[in-house]
Amino acid sequence: YMKKSFYEEPSMTAIIAKDRQINAGAYYIRGCAHEKLGEIDKGIEDLTTALEIDPYHVSASFQLASCENKRGNYAKANEEYIKALEKDLISKNKNKYIHL
Repeated sequence: YMKKSFYEEPSMTAIIAKDRQINAGAYYIRGCAHEKLGEIDKGIEDLTTALEIDPYHVSASFQLASCENKRGNYAKANEEYIKALEKDLISKNKNKYIHL
Protein backbone atom coordinates (compact mmCIF):
# COMPACT_ATOMS: atom_id res chain seq x y z
CA TYR A 1 0.00 0.00 0.00
CA MET A 2 1.42 3.37 -1.05
CA LYS A 3 0.74 6.38 1.14
CA LYS A 4 0.13 9.65 -0.64
CA SER A 5 2.54 11.46 1.69
CA PHE A 6 5.45 9.38 0.33
CA TYR A 7 6.04 11.62 -2.67
CA GLU A 8 4.74 14.86 -1.17
CA GLU A 9 7.29 15.02 1.62
CA PRO A 10 9.78 17.89 1.46
CA SER A 11 12.58 15.32 1.32
CA MET A 12 11.43 14.06 -2.11
CA THR A 13 11.28 17.63 -3.40
CA ALA A 14 14.76 18.27 -1.97
CA ILE A 15 16.14 15.18 -3.72
CA ILE A 16 14.65 16.31 -7.02
CA ALA A 17 16.15 19.76 -6.64
CA LYS A 18 19.62 18.54 -5.60
CA ASP A 19 21.32 16.83 -8.53
CA ARG A 20 20.28 16.44 -12.15
CA GLN A 21 21.33 12.77 -12.43
CA ILE A 22 19.69 11.84 -9.15
CA ASN A 23 16.65 13.74 -10.41
CA ALA A 24 15.85 11.08 -13.01
CA GLY A 25 15.61 8.45 -10.28
CA ALA A 26 13.58 10.72 -8.02
CA TYR A 27 11.14 11.59 -10.79
CA TYR A 28 10.89 7.88 -11.63
CA ILE A 29 10.07 6.97 -8.02
CA ARG A 30 7.51 9.75 -7.70
CA GLY A 31 6.00 8.82 -11.07
CA CYS A 32 5.60 5.22 -9.86
CA ALA A 33 3.94 6.48 -6.68
CA HIS A 34 1.51 8.58 -8.70
CA GLU A 35 0.64 5.56 -10.85
CA LYS A 36 0.05 3.35 -7.80
CA LEU A 37 -2.28 6.01 -6.38
CA GLY A 38 -4.23 6.13 -9.65
CA GLU A 39 -2.90 9.57 -10.54
CA ILE A 40 -1.92 8.50 -14.04
CA ASP A 41 -1.52 11.97 -15.58
CA LYS A 42 0.84 13.05 -12.79
CA GLY A 43 2.74 9.77 -13.18
CA ILE A 44 3.14 10.34 -16.90
CA GLU A 45 4.40 13.87 -16.25
CA ASP A 46 7.08 12.71 -13.79
CA LEU A 47 8.13 9.72 -15.88
CA THR A 48 8.42 11.91 -18.96
CA THR A 49 10.60 14.31 -16.99
CA ALA A 50 12.78 11.40 -15.82
CA LEU A 51 13.27 10.39 -19.44
CA GLU A 52 14.09 13.94 -20.48
CA ILE A 53 16.87 13.93 -17.87
CA ASP A 54 18.04 10.37 -18.61
CA PRO A 55 16.77 9.11 -21.98
CA TYR A 56 18.20 5.63 -21.26
CA HIS A 57 16.32 5.07 -17.99
CA VAL A 58 14.84 1.68 -18.94
CA SER A 59 12.55 1.35 -15.91
CA ALA A 60 11.05 4.79 -16.50
CA SER A 61 10.31 3.79 -20.10
CA PHE A 62 8.52 0.61 -19.03
CA GLN A 63 6.57 2.50 -16.35
CA LEU A 64 5.57 5.22 -18.82
CA ALA A 65 4.29 2.52 -21.17
CA SER A 66 2.27 1.05 -18.31
CA CYS A 67 0.75 4.45 -17.52
CA GLU A 68 -0.17 5.04 -21.15
CA ASN A 69 -1.78 1.60 -21.24
CA LYS A 70 -3.83 2.39 -18.12
CA ARG A 71 -4.87 5.66 -19.70
CA GLY A 72 -6.20 3.69 -22.67
CA ASN A 73 -3.65 5.18 -25.01
CA TYR A 74 -2.70 1.81 -26.47
CA ALA A 75 -0.77 3.01 -29.52
CA LYS A 76 1.40 5.26 -27.34
CA ALA A 77 1.82 2.43 -24.80
CA ASN A 78 2.99 0.06 -27.55
CA GLU A 79 5.44 2.69 -28.81
CA GLU A 80 6.83 3.19 -25.30
CA TYR A 81 7.14 -0.58 -24.69
CA ILE A 82 9.16 -0.91 -27.91
CA LYS A 83 11.43 1.97 -26.87
CA ALA A 84 11.91 0.39 -23.45
CA LEU A 85 12.83 -2.98 -24.96
CA GLU A 86 15.30 -1.32 -27.33
CA LYS A 87 16.91 0.59 -24.44
CA ASP A 88 17.10 -2.60 -22.40
CA LEU A 89 18.81 -4.43 -25.26
CA ILE A 90 21.30 -1.58 -25.74
CA SER A 91 22.02 -1.54 -22.01
CA LYS A 92 22.60 -5.30 -21.86
CA ASN A 93 24.88 -5.24 -24.91
CA LYS A 94 26.87 -2.32 -23.52
CA ASN A 95 27.43 -4.15 -20.24
CA LYS A 96 28.95 -7.13 -22.10
CA TYR A 97 32.02 -5.08 -22.97
CA ILE A 98 32.64 -3.34 -19.65
CA HIS A 99 35.12 -5.99 -18.49
CA LEU A 100 37.25 -5.97 -21.66
